[in-house]
Amino acid sequence: LGLGRGITRAELSNPLSLFDDRNGLAGAIFAVHRHLGRLYVGTAQGLYVLEPGPDPHFRRIPGIESQTWAFLSVGESLLVANYQGVYDVTGDTVALVQKSGGSFALVASVAQPGRVFVGQEGLASIRKVGDRWQDEGSLPGITDQIRSLFEDHNGALWLGSRGTGVLRLRFPAASPDGGIGAAKIE
Repeated sequence: LGLGRGITRAELSNPLSLFDDRNGLAGAIFAVHRHLGRLYVGTAQGLYVLEPGPDPHFRRIPGIESQTWAFLSVGESLLVANYQGVYDVTGDTVALVQKSGGSFALVASVAQPGRVFVGQEGLASIRKVGDRWQDEGSLPGITDQIRSLFEDHNGALWLGSRGTGVLRLRFPAASPDGGIGAAKIE
């Protein structure tokens, strides 16, 4: 459970466990995600990972500071949407994939394998090329903050915005450049 200050784990047969600043977890909780067996928490202060054991505590991941909004597991990589942009966390290595003035949502496209859509001040796209992420830029015409993303079974992308409501994007069957620039906003 994400709380205003900390997180709580509830199990029906066990008492509650509370993790907060006393266990190294600072800031309001925005997202919780399990990746490759490890529990990650995004807060207003950055990215944290649970260090289990007799005295479980959260350790801050260096290099990812400020508001951390969303996670997406892509193979060995954990993509992290943060106020500074999108990061790739692989093991103990942190790399900035796309710099922005705030990234809030991530979704892996099923219709366009390898592509990840990024909700920010507009809509952007990144793609895994070999062992590196490539920034594909932003879609023109969308300027509102995109806070949630969903791809339906027909390949249409639904965007939940902060101020203008819901947008739907459709992509042509064959885009010559394979980019997001050919999308039709509805």
